Amino acid sequence: MLWIAIRMLTGDRTKFFGLLFGIGFSTLLITQQLTIFVNLIQRGASGVYNVAEAQVWVMDPVSRTTDVAYAMPATALERVRGVPGVEWAVPHLRANASVRTETGDLEGVGIIGVDDATLIGLPRRMIEGSHEVLAMFSPKIPRLVTPSHDALLTGESARRVVVDHVPSGAVTEWSDYSHNIAGLFLLAMALLALLSYRRGLRWMRYWPAGFIALAIFLYLRNSAGTWPLGPIPFWASTFGDAELLQHRVATLLALVLGGLETYARAPHAPARLRYLFPILTAFGGVLLVTHAHSVFEIKTLFLIQSTHVAMGVLAIVMAVGRWLELRLAGVDDVQARIAGLVAMGAMALIGAVLVFYREPLV
Repeated sequence: MLWIAIRMLTGDRTKFFGLLFGIGFSTLLITQQLTIFVNLIQRGASGVYNVAEAQVWVMDPVSRTTDVAYAMPATALERVRGVPGVEWAVPHLRANASVRTETGDLEGVGIIGVDDATLIGLPRRMIEGSHEVLAMFSPKIPRLVTPSHDALLTGESARRVVVDHVPSGAVTEWSDYSHNIAGLFLLAMALLALLSYRRGLRWMRYWPAGFIALAIFLYLRNSAGTWPLGPIPFWASTFGDAELLQHRVATLLALVLGGLETYARAPHAPARLRYLFPILTAFGGVLLVTHAHSVFEIKTLFLIQSTHVAMGVLAIVMAVGRWLELRLAGVDDVQARIAGLVAMGAMALIGAVLVFYREPLV
């Protein structure tokens, strides 16, 4: 029955690729738009997130968000300080402005005004051309020891609420371990893929089965607080958290990619199934580029996104290389082999980025 279903699905080549493109593009739009919506909602409260010392905010009644606020009279500060039970109160200003750069262009900027005595509300981490992006890619010994699941759950609320923008050490170590081990998975698959080009080692062509093991590993690591390891139900966590939804889509993509590509390399599998690998890989690259962690401060977001963009670009290179390898096979075997080596080299570089990955949160 499975063979009949595959034949019915791939019988009409035009409709088959049209269906794949439609499903992939629709999934991309749903994930991207949901991420944009959640980011817009959470960015509306970014001023509150970035000033964790304040427990109560006093604003003009007509103010809608911390970014669209109206100035209050100077006497309001003393009125608030005079309320019984108030330990301290300081002014805080957020406004938008335009500045002219050295080249003569106008650029929009955000102005933050804080109390000059306490400096409460000052950005905790400030960037003026940072070398920390390079540190995200610098070699290090991968973390091979993971904190306990109980320790992670204890600190998971800190990651969600981001108290003072510093999650617990267990959360950071858990993330480092997950990324580093995933990188070792990819490096091992890249090595097997390169060895599969040698005669006598053709059995290694089934290296894509490693994506299935990787998908299981990623699901358990990305869903530590949800079913089956945690108390949160599967569907409630999937559709209740945009970041986790993107992780679930990526995990499903790795699972489907490994299963289909492993089957496509079987002797009697339809040749057209092999083209699913570059298509799904390119889609995964787009997901990496558009993936966002919306609850962290801007510097942390920037550093994390730098690694995701690098891996997304490498995934697209990997997809193009594999596509050219398939198209050139039987026409120009030398060029096909070069394209395949480029694709596997890109996968190895993705693995290296993950092996050297570290959370820029502490």
